[in-house]
Amino acid sequence: MLCDIVFNPLVINNAFKDEYVEMEKNNLKQIIERKIDNKGRFALERCIEEMYKNKPYGLYKYGYVEDLEGINSQNLYETYMETIKKAKIDIFVSGKIENENVKEIILQNEQIKNLQNRQTNFIKNDVVEGLKTPNEIVEKLDITQGKLVMGLTMLEEDLEDKYVAIVYNTILGGGANSKLFQNVREKASLAYSAGSNYVRQKSNIFIRARN
Repeated sequence: MLCDIVFNPLVINNAFKDEYVEMEKNNLKQIIERKIDNKGRFALERCIEEMYKNKPYGLYKYGYVEDLEGINSQNLYETYMETIKKAKIDIFVSGKIENENVKEIILQNEQIKNLQNRQTNFIKNDVVEGLKTPNEIVEKLDITQGKLVMGLTMLEEDLEDKYVAIVYNTILGGGANSKLFQNVREKASLAYSAGSNYVRQKSNIFIRARN
């Protein structure tokens, strides 16, 4: 059934159904417009956009309102089929499976067998070069609580460095016993909250505070 959902969507004259596409575009527009409601999350996403400007990782996961006008039932279907044809595919099976050879079922599925071999030209990571001077972005909104996000790029050379970074982030801002929380919030009372998180896949540490 899952394969049927993926490979045999509702198609009318080589396009998705117009009514459904417009409905989903409106839903998506509301999601995009509401992202600013969560100011803390919005500040973090803006930081990522600036750090990875013009790179895939810097794109907001739901896209942008101005791009919705260019989407229609036909070009969306063409993009969907192109994705099925070229995108990397991973299949995960989770749970208690009894009396079934799941791998064999997948391999014998006609729709799976008709897939073309993938080309190994996938984007694995974006590299952000270190800046000689900080890049400061200030956006003013009518809010009662200010949000601060600092994005740091760590120049890690090997896997061992990532383990060091995990420990470093725990000490820096990983919880209520961290340096940031104890000094910035508890001792100096400079912020209502302060902490950091480490994104291992991108070698980034994001320091966040709100006052």
